[in-house]
Amino acid sequence: MIESVFRTVELPVADRYDSWVEMVARSMIPTAISSDHAGDFRAEARALDLRVLQVSVLTFPSLRSHRTRKLIRRHDPETCQLALNPRGTMGISQLGRDLILRPGGLLAYDSSYAFEAHIAADHGAGAGVTILQVPRALLPLTPDDLTELMIRPLPGRSGVGLLLTQLLGRVLADPGQFRPADGPRLGAAALELLTALLVNELDDRRPAGPAHHMTLLSQAKAFIHQHLGDADLSPSMIAAAHHISTRHLHRLFNAAGLTVAGWIRRRRLEQCHRDLADPRWRRRPIHVVAARWGFPNPAHFSRTFRAAYGMSPGEHRHHSRPSR
Repeated sequence: MIESVFRTVELPVADRYDSWVEMVARSMIPTAISSDHAGDFRAEARALDLRVLQVSVLTFPSLRSHRTRKLIRRHDPETCQLALNPRGTMGISQLGRDLILRPGGLLAYDSSYAFEAHIAADHGAGAGVTILQVPRALLPLTPDDLTELMIRPLPGRSGVGLLLTQLLGRVLADPGQFRPADGPRLGAAALELLTALLVNELDDRRPAGPAHHMTLLSQAKAFIHQHLGDADLSPSMIAAAHHISTRHLHRLFNAAGLTVAGWIRRRRLEQCHRDLADPRWRRRPIHVVAARWGFPNPAHFSRTFRAAYGMSPGEHRHHSRPSR
């Protein structure tokens, strides 16, 4: 399990605020941030990479955040952001809806729509919030259903919502108790609980059968994400892991307008695209990055990457280098 920690107090005072804004844009989503404490911005971010999703605990002074259409055009990871258990009071506006989130509450918002948010510290204490980031593509819900759930109060003190917050709380309290291989499994468990939470919110409009299919599709997608580096990943392997037929697996994906092979290829390309732009992988040969995500043939990978992104892997890596 990969944990990263970022503390502005380890930086010169003059660099703290700008470094925080850059960190949020890089590891989460670009937003325009303003704060009355920008002159000496004391903040901390802890992030856990659970492969399927990322969970971050942010602590900072009171601030305001605005995600504009211009920032969305610049970069959109197409994620569902779940905010939970804020320190202080969090208010957010998106899609014409306004909601106030207090400790113990949950709400979801979408990286693809403009929003305005503010978090105010209570009684002079620090502000903050825990953010769970999940690719929308991993959630077995239609775009309309996801939009319906954005900026709505979600139950965090009972049922599946309580299980989700308890799981995340235990993991964040002591990440060192888990083995590296536990990260993807914990991520898959959190994804399944989040899926159940969202599907439960739609139960009044859906029969039980489709909801079950949605959950099974989510589990298959999570399994694929965990095994992207396995060059032998195949529909039969995925179906066997979920005790269903290969034909049934294909039907699940086809009903969502997808194909199994296309989904695997897309997820692998996205991971390669991310790693080739990551400074931590700058010295690794391109074919090593490709093999890490299930592309053992460098020539095939190069053709597939160019077809998807309009440039070669090498060109993408070059363009991703910071100008400075």
